[in-house]
Amino acid sequence: MVKKTVIWLAFGLVAVILLLVVGYYGIVNRPDGGKSDPVLTVDTGVNVGVMVLDLVNNSPVSGSPVFFVACCPDNFSMRDMHLSGVTGDDGWAVFTVNYTLDPDQTIYLGASNRESLLMSDFTGKAFNGSGYLGEWKSFNYGVLYNNEDNRALVSCTITVDLDTGAMI
Repeated sequence: MVKKTVIWLAFGLVAVILLLVVGYYGIVNRPDGGKSDPVLTVDTGVNVGVMVLDLVNNSPVSGSPVFFVACCPDNFSMRDMHLSGVTGDDGWAVFTVNYTLDPDQTIYLGASNRESLLMSDFTGKAFNGSGYLGEWKSFNYGVLYNNEDNRALVSCTITVDLDTGAMI
């Protein structure tokens, strides 16, 4: 009786292992070469250089505060990035953010040397130039997506007028 039980247990164990192996090879050796379904999101790295410019002297301003916002307002967003910095000796402040964009999303980038102006445009969703800062930089999913890779790197510059705080 014990021998029969051991034999049936061994047979059952071999059957389970065989099913697992066949299932694994069935998934890996699909007609599409084992590739998964296409990824529809785009992992986006964003590098932004912000320069504060004195238009009277046509020269960059060092030591100026800079306030930066990156947002994706198509959905309520817990991913809005509010960053601040100071321009260096060369007149530039650099900000880096990362986003994952879905097919219906656009990322907006804005900067100013006056936080109140930036926050007013951000709160009012005045990204199209209807606010204080001018038209915000924007990159949508359609521009960044390609079917080869789900990653994109965006680098851009924003120039801010020292006197008005607007983007030029």
